[in-house]
Formats: sequence, C-alpha cells, structure tokens
Amino acid sequence: MLRKIGLISLIVFLGGCAGSPARIGMMSPEEVQAENSYNLCNAYAFSKSENAKAELIRRNAIPDDEWPVIEQKKIRMGMSELGLVCSWGYPSIINKTVTRYGERKQWVYRSCSSCKGQYVYTENGKVTSWQN
Repeated sequence: MLRKIGLISLIVFLGGCAGSPARIGMMSPEEVQAENSYNLCNAYAFSKSENAKAELIRRNAIPDDEWPVIEQKKIRMGMSELGLVCSWGYPSIINKTVTRYGERKQWVYRSCSSCKGQYVYTENGKVTSWQN
C-alpha cells in the first residue's frame, strides 16, 4: 500500500512539474509559447504532444527534413541536438567536452541504472555518431 501511495505521489508531482511531458500536454497555447524548445521536444518524445509539435513548427525550431526521422523515433548523422531530444527525449546523462575546436557531447540514454546504455555523440550541436 505504501509503495502504491509513493507511486501515485510521484505521478502527481511529475505531472505538475513545469516542463514535464504531462504538464505540457495540459498547457494553454499561451503557456506552450512560453516554454523552452528543449522541454517541448522532450514532451513530444514521450507523449507525441501535438501542442508541443505545433509550437516547435511555429518557431521553425526543427528543420523540416528532421521531422520524418523524429516521427520514427530514429536519429541520423547531422541531426540537430534539438531534433535528438524530440526523437529520444532527454538523456540520463550528458557529458560535455569543450576544446579549441568546439564543443563535444556524449548523450547517455539508459532506461535503468544497471541497463546497458545507448550513446549518441554530438559536435557543435549536430549528431556525429552513436553506439548501442
């Protein structure tokens, strides 16, 4: 019973958090306009929120050629980091390295702490490689 209460509390908490996928799905158009693009993409990745997608399209935040890839929950070389978040959501961890040549990131996606991760690498905001 205590476990069930804890789970219900977590769902209510996450549903009420600003930027959470559940919360964005319940926002008015004005509230969606005030949300940042990464939160909108995360909401789209997890709930296919049409409000989020419409706002991202209105902002021209995602290149048109990335939407078909996002719709299939896939990624491709050269895809924007924002497109990556729209497709797969926020990762568990982002490791960042800054050099004189630019910024490199390792995006680590894991469904649980002991699960094998999927790694996506970006340079200067674009997907350059990945591994399973």
